[in-house]
Amino acid sequence: SATTAARVFPASTIPGLDTGGTGSQLVLVTVGGNPDVKPEKLKSWSAGILVEPRALPGFTVTVDLNVIREDGEIVGLVDLLFSDFPRFAALYPDSIDYSAGGSNPFNADIAIDARARNIAEAESRSWDATIEYEWKAMQSFDVCLLTRISSQRLLRRRAAPTADWDDNTGLTAFVPNRLGVLNQLAIERGALIVGFTSRYMSSYETSTDSELGGGTGTSRVPSQLYHDGYVSYRWSENAFTRMSTEMRLG
Repeated sequence: SATTAARVFPASTIPGLDTGGTGSQLVLVTVGGNPDVKPEKLKSWSAGILVEPRALPGFTVTVDLNVIREDGEIVGLVDLLFSDFPRFAALYPDSIDYSAGGSNPFNADIAIDARARNIAEAESRSWDATIEYEWKAMQSFDVCLLTRISSQRLLRRRAAPTADWDDNTGLTAFVPNRLGVLNQLAIERGALIVGFTSRYMSSYETSTDSELGGGTGTSRVPSQLYHDGYVSYRWSENAFTRMSTEMRLG
């Protein structure tokens, strides 16, 4: 089993910390393994559609839907504690002891248990769609045009069977973004490949607490757009040279 460790932190290192009126300057945080953790139970199902029209050889469309349901999901609490204390306190109030003074050798008035634990339930739903078209141009060039769209429509958790669902969709602690789009064009002739890639990521939240947004009054990161161009040459089956450049817009 993983090792459990306790460490004292200044209260100022935990943004948004509520000292519970103790005025404490020290916080004892326990991290690491938890002997009470039980195995996760996972149920999932997926469905997909593949379309390859005979009238258009090389053209493919696929759509996949994925649903995952977890009972007793094991979640580490350290990142959440130091990134969004108000949310940590709302989800795991029993992990905070405001009367710890004198019960530990560090004289910390607040003790927080941030060890891994089983949460009651977690559910995610996502879908992916890919459109790909390959054809031969001028009898010499193999061309591939691809678009892939990925969307996380739902990611929710609750810390106890009677607790309200907590929507984590678009929150970086669990999933990068709600929507991602990849566009790619590759032109190949023999061992030489020239390509261009464009990637889009929708905006996302770094925290549910707007006060943690670096003084900006918001924790939202704007959408981002990346462009990559590359040239690749394959010398042999196991050796190739690649040069690329990237431009980011956001």
